[in-house]
Amino acid sequence: MTYDYNDIKLSYGSTKFLLISPRIDLTVSSKIFFTTLVQYNTRYDNVALNARFQWRFKPASDFFIVYTETYASNNFISKNKALVLKWTYWINL
Repeated sequence: MTYDYNDIKLSYGSTKFLLISPRIDLTVSSKIFFTTLVQYNTRYDNVALNARFQWRFKPASDFFIVYTETYASNNFISKNKALVLKWTYWINL
């Protein structure tokens, strides 16, 4: 769990920001991992979700599936979402 609170006071005004980020890491085996992060941010008035699946099929070679979605914090209507696939492969020359 990450918690960040900023109270900024300047000569022309002040503001407060709050960021809360719980994170869960789950290791299923030595080759399969899940990571999930939920983030509440008052600066941008949103809630973000990031979920990642990782499969390590060889040393230094991975396949990732990442899902990200951002919601408005007052009504939980989706602002944007993305599904990303990434493949890395170690080439030993």
